[in-house]
Amino acid sequence: NTLGGTVLPLDEAQRINGWAKQHNLKLHLDGARLWNAATEDPSLLMAYGKLFDSVSVCFSKGLGAPVGSVLVGSAPFIARAKWIRKSIGGGMRQTGTLTAAAWAALEEVFPGKLQQTHAIAKDIEAYIKELGLKVSIPVETNMVFIDLKEAGLKNEWIAEEASKHGVTFGFAGRIVVHHQICPEAVEGLKAAIKNVVEKKAAGGYSDQDGIDGRESMYGGMKK
Repeated sequence: NTLGGTVLPLDEAQRINGWAKQHNLKLHLDGARLWNAATEDPSLLMAYGKLFDSVSVCFSKGLGAPVGSVLVGSAPFIARAKWIRKSIGGGMRQTGTLTAAAWAALEEVFPGKLQQTHAIAKDIEAYIKELGLKVSIPVETNMVFIDLKEAGLKNEWIAEEASKHGVTFGFAGRIVVHHQICPEAVEGLKAAIKNVVEKKAAGGYSDQDGIDGRESMYGGMKK
């Protein structure tokens, strides 16, 4: 998220790993979107994972399971983590149903359906560029960030127009594609953005106040 949907380069992760070892520091990878990073090359799961002492991966974010994350690490580390979890009341029983849903999400969504979400995001990026808009950061996975400040647009304009097409638009020009998005929704989003651009060009929006840096944030970080 904090990288705006871009992938941390493997060589950068290796550099961080080397620095951490020199200073005898442990490294944890919040791998909520690791599946997206490894969509084109699943072997990257191992390549990134071995650089960290522990890794968490999420089955709901990206893969679409109703709930579920797992922690990966050495046997002693996992034993300690389980002890801490139980000591603070975090133990669970009858988790088979949740496990089955997570397994189905992994089997059915990764990597094929995730690849489709990346393709849709890049298609949206190409379309908004055709309209004369810019993105805050190049699209690498399933996230698109429209540079609203550059375009002089307000997020609420797009959100209001998108709702007319049955599409929920996020904040700060942020578009996230999931694997259950239908073609009609994508076309509706495109139509909404086009309508807003054309309406602004025609002078249809009189209120230009409130367009500031917050309209061009991606992943919680200012451009």
